[in-house]
Amino acid sequence: QDAAFKDLKLTVKLGLLLQKRREKEPALTLAALWERVWRRTDDVFVATEDLKQVFEEAVREFAAQLGLTEEALKFGPLKDAVRIHEKAMDDYIHDFKDWDEALIIPEACVVDVLRVRVVVRSGKQMLQLQRMLRDGFEVTVAGKTTRLFLIRAKNKLATIVAEERGLAGLDPTHFRNILNNVQLIHDGRTVFAELQVHHAAILEFNDASHRSEEHTSELQSRQ
Repeated sequence: QDAAFKDLKLTVKLGLLLQKRREKEPALTLAALWERVWRRTDDVFVATEDLKQVFEEAVREFAAQLGLTEEALKFGPLKDAVRIHEKAMDDYIHDFKDWDEALIIPEACVVDVLRVRVVVRSGKQMLQLQRMLRDGFEVTVAGKTTRLFLIRAKNKLATIVAEERGLAGLDPTHFRNILNNVQLIHDGRTVFAELQVHHAAILEFNDASHRSEEHTSELQSRQ
C-alpha cells in the first residue's frame, strides 16, 4: 500500500509538472516528459541512493556528540525524480550559460536529495552544531571513514540579507532555522546533503500557530 501510494503521488506530481511545462511546450506528452525526467535523474540516484543509510548513521553519531537522541532527528525520503527535475529547471537552469547535456545538467545542482532535520533545545546547542560542521565531523560507518563538511549555511535566523556572510534573512512567515548544505565523503565517494537545524521552541510555536490557523479556518467555514 505504501509503495502504491508513493507511485500515486509521483504520478500526480508528474501530471502537475506536465501542465506547467505545456505553457512553453504545448505538444509535450506525459510519456515524453517522464522519459526526460528519468533520463536526467537516474544518475543522481545511482550516486546517492545507497549512501542514504551511511548518511543517516553518520548524522546519528554527529547528533549523539551534541547530546541529541533519535527523537531530535527527522530523516526525509530521497527527493523524488519529478521534484529533482522540476527544481533543477526552475532554480538552476539560468545560473550558468555553459550547460552541456553531454557533460553536466542542472539536476547536478540539486543538493538536497539526502536530507535531515535536526531539532536542538538551545541556542548554545545550535552554535555548537554549526561549529562542529564547520570544523568537519569524522566517524566510522560500515568500517569506512566517513566525513561531514559544511559547504554552505543559510542563516534564516538573521533579520538582514547578506548572502556573502550566509545571512538569508527571514522568509515571509518569519519561520527561523539554519539550512546547511554538507559534503558527505565515504569510501572514496562524495555527495551533497541538506541538514536543517531548528530550535525546538520555534518549531513548537510554528506548529501551534498553524493549528490555530487551521482551527480558525474551520470555524469560519461553518459560519
